[in-house]
Amino acid sequence: MLVVELLSGLLAFGFFLLLWVILPHRLHRAQHSMVSRSEETTVRETPVVVAEEPPSRFPHQPEHAGASLRLRMSASPERRNGMWGVLEGEWGTRKVALPFGVERVRVHGALQERYTAIVGGLRCQHTAPYGLKEIVEEALQGLSYAGQLPLYGFGFLGPAGLQMAPVYRLQEWRVAEPEGPILSARDLRVLREHLADLWGCPAEAVKIYRLSEAMSWVPPLTVLSDFEGRLWVPVFLERGRLIYPHGLEERELHATPDSMWEALLVGLGSWIHEGCRIDMTEPLAREIRGHESHDQLRGFIAHNGRLRPLTWPIYRYREWWIALLDDDSERTRGVLASDRESLQRLAGRFLVREGYLRDPAALRVIRET
Repeated sequence: MLVVELLSGLLAFGFFLLLWVILPHRLHRAQHSMVSRSEETTVRETPVVVAEEPPSRFPHQPEHAGASLRLRMSASPERRNGMWGVLEGEWGTRKVALPFGVERVRVHGALQERYTAIVGGLRCQHTAPYGLKEIVEEALQGLSYAGQLPLYGFGFLGPAGLQMAPVYRLQEWRVAEPEGPILSARDLRVLREHLADLWGCPAEAVKIYRLSEAMSWVPPLTVLSDFEGRLWVPVFLERGRLIYPHGLEERELHATPDSMWEALLVGLGSWIHEGCRIDMTEPLAREIRGHESHDQLRGFIAHNGRLRPLTWPIYRYREWWIALLDDDSERTRGVLASDRESLQRLAGRFLVREGYLRDPAALRVIRET
């Protein structure tokens, strides 16, 4: 009897030891399995991330951004500071036909050849044509915004030198200064006024340029404006086409080299009115001078502290009387009117505004006999 009780006790103690060893391990595995399932559930329930629009300073670039250019060599290259070839292709929505040439530069006392192209005023050089192509493409990429090259540019020559602001056409005309403000407007005239406020200068001091296919900043052939500031239309000449902005579009007028003035009067006739001021380059002024002169405006103007005689020839074309003023500026300026008396009054007003006259009545019409 004693032996049986002893064996029963040993069996009970052994069963207790078995439970003491196995049960904690099972509990640990069960807890680990529950944690793993919880983690799997968490991973499967990944929250949905809503994509945000990029900042307006960095709009989406189209798929064609950064297209490459083709290198076309000249058939008979002139290797002494002349045109040697063309880098051409499309960049964004713009056509590029960038001429490049060969320059001889002195490096460490020795003459070396450099293939040279100018991209928007930036000089690019390399010792080989294909090396120049890569540098030009980098320059075009740096000039681009939202995958587009600028169509226009505003410039101001101030005490700190020339400031240039490229203008891009997106949903509106935009100037995006690096680390600076973004200026936008649907009218280039309004954008010009915003830039003048930013630069602290009169709007008349801000000049407009157009980026040509040759990637050079080209001044307008003429700018039509009025005294009230309601009209401001720059007109550019490129490959025989007269191009001018209208809202967010560009419109064209076709003209021959000797009919540009007529094309302007016909194509922009709805905008031209009495009192229009014309700021023009020499080709257009030369065409106007080709017409017969009718009378003159004469007077004395104050210039650099001295009185200087002024003679303004008057021309007649269609229904308009036109007076041209040649002064020390690079461009010729003119005024339109419907008759001589109005022309005298408007020209006097123009000279007073420019600081040449104090009294517009000091300007006289001298009739030719």
